[in-house]
Amino acid sequence: MLNTGSPEEYEKEAVAEFTNALIERYGFRWVIEDLGIWSLGGRSLPYPMPPVLTTEGLRRCVGHVGEWVRRLDAPLSVEFPGFTEGGSFLVGTLDAFAFFDTVIRETGALATLDVGHVLAYQWLRGRTGKRMFEGLEALPLDRCHEVHLSGCQIVDGRFRDLHHGVLLDEQLALLEHLLPMMPRLTGVTYEDPNFDAAGRLVPKSRPNAERLFSIVRAWKEEADAGARRVG
Repeated sequence: MLNTGSPEEYEKEAVAEFTNALIERYGFRWVIEDLGIWSLGGRSLPYPMPPVLTTEGLRRCVGHVGEWVRRLDAPLSVEFPGFTEGGSFLVGTLDAFAFFDTVIRETGALATLDVGHVLAYQWLRGRTGKRMFEGLEALPLDRCHEVHLSGCQIVDGRFRDLHHGVLLDEQLALLEHLLPMMPRLTGVTYEDPNFDAAGRLVPKSRPNAERLFSIVRAWKEEADAGARRVG
């Protein structure tokens, strides 16, 4: 409902009041939403579109996010948007990583990275295979507060963010690459674990889910050791 990537101006007062009431009632420590276009002209879209990657689109995003940072009673963490090849329109030629970085730095918002969203953009730019690590330094990694992983699949060379609970090897490789570069990271979220009737992860999900848990445990142990050394 924040609609942070909207190319339009819109009324925010009612949404701000409602969100702040939820923050007060449930004690939310932060609020997250993709830097996407969630509605146009008051009508919801079936899937959020990425922001308009132009100078004017950037100005609008900075304005929206900055206003939400001021209005909300909890910190706002803005998530790097999804780029679904063949499923959403890509308008503008600005680099999405640098675009996102500017929004975060000019507004003081926190950043959330969805690994699938980052990889989808890399695939869209032709940065596949070993090239998936190119250009990542343009992201606001020092402002990254949370990382998300959801089930993804590569279909006919196209990256698909399917949310079916099965993580790709590429997602885990990118996560391991990024973790040491995010000093403010507070957590890693596995968004869509898929369970059977007995409450166990379905077989297809288990191998890379276990790898994810192992990667995160090692990251936490290293972060805790670093905190003790500093202390």
